[in-house]
Amino acid sequence: MLEAGLLSFWTDDVMNTHKTRVRLEQRSKEQSEKLQTIVQGKRQVVLGVEQLLGAFVILVLGNILAWLSLIVEVFGING
Repeated sequence: MLEAGLLSFWTDDVMNTHKTRVRLEQRSKEQSEKLQTIVQGKRQVVLGVEQLLGAFVILVLGNILAWLSLIVEVFGING
């Protein structure tokens, strides 16, 4: 194993793997710290019915107009 260089190949591989793992952990730690500072600057708010009332009103009005146009088209009511 020594003459073939397998031992030195194995130790180099182990060291490179360890270095790579440490670098990845440091990068992920830095990225998570950046993300935490970004998230801390913005507050997440759970939306209630009051904030979504306009969207629901538009949805209901759109459905009413669609049904009215379907009825006019099916029964041929001419205004």
